[in-house]
Parts: sequence; structure tokens; C-alpha cells
Amino acid sequence: MNPVDAHRWYSLAANLGDAKAQFNLGVLYQRGRGVSQNVAEAADWYGKAARQGFTPAQLNLAALYEQGRGVKQSWAKAVEWYKKAAADSPEPSTDSSENSNNSNNTRNNSNNSGNDFFGDAGITHGKPPSPQSKPAASAAKTEGKAAAQYELAVILLEGRGNDSSSSSSGQSGSGKVEADPVEGLMWLKKAAQHAHARAQYHLAYAYDEGQFGLAPDPEVAALWYLKAGEQGYSPAMYNLGFCYERGDGVPQSDELAAQWITKAAEAGSANAQQHLGVLYEEGRGVAQSDSEAVKWYRKAALQVG
Repeated sequence: MNPVDAHRWYSLAANLGDAKAQFNLGVLYQRGRGVSQNVAEAADWYGKAARQGFTPAQLNLAALYEQGRGVKQSWAKAVEWYKKAAADSPEPSTDSSENSNNSNNTRNNSNNSGNDFFGDAGITHGKPPSPQSKPAASAAKTEGKAAAQYELAVILLEGRGNDSSSSSSGQSGSGKVEADPVEGLMWLKKAAQHAHARAQYHLAYAYDEGQFGLAPDPEVAALWYLKAGEQGYSPAMYNLGFCYERGDGVPQSDELAAQWITKAAEAGSANAQQHLGVLYEEGRGVAQSDSEAVKWYRKAALQVG
């Protein structure tokens, strides 16, 4: 259905207490689809669904508290709702549909939060919302929990906020959260085990560098880089290429190094493009080619400016 009709149908169900409809109504208000954009109204509807235990709503509400959008910024509230979303608890049983799409915000070595928002993805013309299949609903639930686990890990691993801090929106921050590497690492591992690519990458990097109390373990690092790389996460593909180039945690192989660095370069990593240019210039793991070297140097240069 079109967004205007979606707003009407979701409003009817949301006012009857349907958690999924409340969540989807919040998404419409947040995105300004079928209604004037109103993030405060979105936060209100997310809150109604979140208090019923609906994971994607808890995740979105946590992200709004983290950013200070539609609500007063609060790290403590963000952590509270991320924990609720991250926990293993049953979803409310309803008949309305909800499709969740994870926004992919690429990170490199930064642990800054990605604020993964979930939103409606199934609005079609002329029909009211229909029930979502159980396998799809289960996948969305797992994806939402993994995203919450990762965002929670990022905050706890580094700590956030103070009484005079400000959010990215400029609002006054509150609710300081002290760093807790032990709990943060626990949530990071949970997210990685739930196949969250960025969590897998950051867990790999922690083992690679010996961060957060972990002993350096190149073999475990390479394993998690591989898991994230197989999902197409370019920083992981690039670092896995480095592992093969150096023989860190895997048998040394110029050919496999070139393969993974190529994958990262083709995915748009400027560092990988620069590195691939070097490989072609020197003929390491690939047939020597000045023209290919120039091509990849140029691609990297255009990104750097």
C-alpha cells in the first residue's frame, strides 16, 4: 500500500495496542512517509512498542536516546534500551507485519556507534499489512538483537558521556556510562556469534591487537576476519588479505592475500585499492601490470581527493 494508506492501517492497529503496528507507525513518523516527519512522535510510538518487548522498537528507541533525536539525549537510557533489545526474551504475538532492514554504516578501526535503525520494508499498493512469515520474523528478530548487542558493546567497551556532554544533534547529554570492557566484550562476542559483520570485524581486530584484556591471537583474529569478510564487509576482507600477506594466523600466501585485497578494493576500500596497486606494480600474488597498478592507484586517489 502507499504510505498514506499504511499510516491509516498502522494507526488503527497501533491504537488497539498492536506492538508491530506501533513500531511501523514510528518508522513512518521518523522517515516522514505518509505523514509529516516528527521524530518525537516516532519516539513515542517506539516507546509504546518497546515497553511490550518488541525488539526492533527497543533498538530504534535506544538509538534515538543515543543521538538525542526526538528525546533528550541520554547514554544511560540508550544502554537501558539496548540491553532490553539485546536480551533473549519473547516477542509479543500479533497479526501485523513488520520487515526490518539493518542500515549498513561502514566503520574502519573506529568503534563509534553505527545507530542501526530498523524500518518497514514491505509497503505495497492496495493491500493492508499482511502477516509476516515465521522464518522472516525470526530472522528479523535475530538481526535486531545482534545489532543491539553490537551497539551496546561499543558503548561499554569505551564508555560514553558525562553531565556536560552533547549528542551529535547538539542537545545536552546526560547519564554517563563508565567503560566496562568485560561486559562490553561479552556483548561483542554475542553479536559476532549472531553473524553481525561489524561485530565479527571488531572482535577480530581486538584479538589482532590484543585489546580489551584479550591476549593477541592471530589465528582467532583471522577466523573472525574471514567470517566478516564472507559477508562482504570490506575492512575485514582487507585485513584478512594482510593476514595472508604476512602469514599472521594463516599460512602465508601472496595469491590469497591478493584475492582478499581485490575483494576489498572492488567493494570500495581506498586503502585496499592503494595496496592492490602496489601488488600489481610489484607482481606479488598477481601478474605484474603497470596499467592495472595505475588503474587502482587512480581509484584510490579519487576517493582520497
